[in-house]
This record gives sequence, structure tokens and C-alpha cells, in this order.
Amino acid sequence: MPVSFFIALKPNQTFPVRQAVWTPATMPTGPTIGVLSVVERRSEKGIATISRYAVLELEFVGGRRFKVTKPGGKEVYYTFLSASGPEYDECDCDGFQAHNRCKHSEAIRGLQLAGHLPMLLERIMAGPKQNIEGA
Repeated sequence: MPVSFFIALKPNQTFPVRQAVWTPATMPTGPTIGVLSVVERRSEKGIATISRYAVLELEFVGGRRFKVTKPGGKEVYYTFLSASGPEYDECDCDGFQAHNRCKHSEAIRGLQLAGHLPMLLERIMAGPKQNIEGA
């Protein structure tokens, strides 16, 4: 059974209770490095809204770039974590475009800070051309 990691996300006006759940790929032989679930509630005991995404890392200079895809591939976002800091992070989703922040970039940045996202170089050294998709 895969191990999952949980981190708290900053509350926002709509969802005061938020967390990210990261389940790394157990046998990372393809491009997907894991599954991200963002759990949001309107109150402590409220019904949860859960958004799940397959995450893969793309080769990139100046930070880390991820392709975040909902099941079925209908929603695909590209999230960039800047090496210069979170104030330079980007995502092409509507939420980020409207508010300059979103659950995708916040969750992935938080998982990286918590040490749950291995660096691309570590994965390359672990095996032949795994977890890479051309941008």
C-alpha cells in the first residue's frame, strides 16, 4: 500500500480548512511522479471538496515545472515553482490568473518545502530516463 503525506495549506476566503495529500508513485517508471489530492472544507466538519491530479515533472531551468492533470485529462495545468521564491511561482489555471495564487502551486510548493518531492536529478540517477516528459 502506498504511503501518503499530508500538509496543511493556508486557509482562503472560501475554504478555511485546506490540506494537500501527496501519494508518490511506488514504481516511478513512467512520467507520473505521484498523485496530488487537494482537500478543502468550508468548515471544520463540512463536506470535503477533493480535487485529484496526476503530477509529472518537466525538465526546466530556473525552477521546477510540473504538469498537473485531472483524471480523464480534461483539465491540464502547468505549474512553475521559481528558484527565486514563491512570489515568482506561476500556474496557468484560472484561479492563479485571477488571484495570483492557486491550490496547485500552493500544494506543490508546500510539498517541496516539506521534502516530499524528490529532485528531478535524483530520479534520473535512480534509473534510466524515468519521470521525464519533454516540455
